[in-house]
Amino acid sequence: MTMRIETKSLLILLATLALGILLGALASGALAQRRISRIEQLRDRGGFAMHLERIIEPADATQAEAIRTILRTTAEQNRAAMSSTREQIRTNMEEMRQQLAPLLSEDQQRRLEEAVQRFRRGRPHRRPGAGPGPPDPGHRRPGPEGRPAEPSGSI
Repeated sequence: MTMRIETKSLLILLATLALGILLGALASGALAQRRISRIEQLRDRGGFAMHLERIIEPADATQAEAIRTILRTTAEQNRAAMSSTREQIRTNMEEMRQQLAPLLSEDQQRRLEEAVQRFRRGRPHRRPGAGPGPPDPGHRRPGPEGRPAEPSGSI
């Protein structure tokens, strides 16, 4: 039983396509992992200073030590600023939840709490099809009976 030339060509083309898709997916995953690794290195203690020192390429040991001192000081200041900012955000979020509590139904409070927990774990939730940012001013949400509500604003 022999295969026609058109069938052989089609199978070779499909195999090449499948192999290309597989290799592309693997390469994409490897690149993403590399980026994540670089970011994690910068976040490690000393990573910021080492990264900038490699970029600067000090001319000699004396210059390298002076540069390291400045970079370490800046890294510590940045770490303290980030810590302070995180604390301020936690405080702001807690105040927001306290202010929203009397306005929200139990279901709304549950959804808000779930979203906050997902965000803390680093996995913000997006509704399918939802893009970044708030909806358009003319966006219609379902009203109380499931019918679209009137637009909230005009263009």
